[in-house]
Amino acid sequence: MGLYDIKRNLSEFNECPLIYHFENITVLAEQSKLFILNKTVRIYETPGHDVSCLSFVIDHYFFTGDSYIPGMKTFTKWSLSEKQKALLSEKRILEIVNVE
Repeated sequence: MGLYDIKRNLSEFNECPLIYHFENITVLAEQSKLFILNKTVRIYETPGHDVSCLSFVIDHYFFTGDSYIPGMKTFTKWSLSEKQKALLSEKRILEIVNVE
């Protein structure tokens, strides 16, 4: 898992590289819900840019990170990227946005 490797989690470029320990990690996946400050956060798996990409809906706001940036192609040159999955995730994100 990339969290345990400063090269894979890209923190080797930070002033203080991030080293994660299992007790600090909560695994999120499709259908997971978080409750933060009396808000429900819905989680959607949106792989493509990376196999682990997640998107989040809070109220009527959709946070996609690098999974989808309007008007730009999703970067799929990482070793764990998949162009076809990125295209499917983009389509799914747009469907969810239209329902929300």
